[in-house]
Amino acid sequence: MKVKEIVLSAAESLGLGEGVSAFFDGGDPCLQREAELLLACFNRVERSLALEYLPLYAEDELLTVDDEVEYSALTYAPVRILGVENGAGESVPYKLYPRYLKAVSGKIKVTYTYTPNAKTIDDDSDFTLPSVLEHGTLAEYCLSEGRLAESAVWEQKYKQEIEGAFRGKKYKRLRSRRWV
Repeated sequence: MKVKEIVLSAAESLGLGEGVSAFFDGGDPCLQREAELLLACFNRVERSLALEYLPLYAEDELLTVDDEVEYSALTYAPVRILGVENGAGESVPYKLYPRYLKAVSGKIKVTYTYTPNAKTIDDDSDFTLPSVLEHGTLAEYCLSEGRLAESAVWEQKYKQEIEGAFRGKKYKRLRSRRWV
């Protein structure tokens, strides 16, 4: 999902759709502050969503000469290292340090959760949950503008969308002690 679609949808909900769209399309500076604020709010919501509710997972294959792997060598900024495997797919022991992790030398695969990079208006979101991101962006925007009542309404919708993302398929319940 494109960041532009989410930001413009949020702008439409606020009644700023035409001005924000004009800024992003042709650089009309009329609503530049609002457009940039909406984009910043989107980035905050995407990071918050990844850190607090729905972690993003990544795997990177690296070739190391020594037994140290700098975190900057990974594609994304890692939050939690979940595991390290060698070239044969076997799990290997590793130790975490502030700037690197220590494992075996050679070909390794690092599995981790990450925080998304800051997006520009033409990038793709790391999530495929447009309504969650839109409601979160609206709540963050209204809060930053001092529209507290409106922010509370959007925040409630945002939280409901997150709960909906956690709900999976319905499961069948057994009545208690029926099998005994």
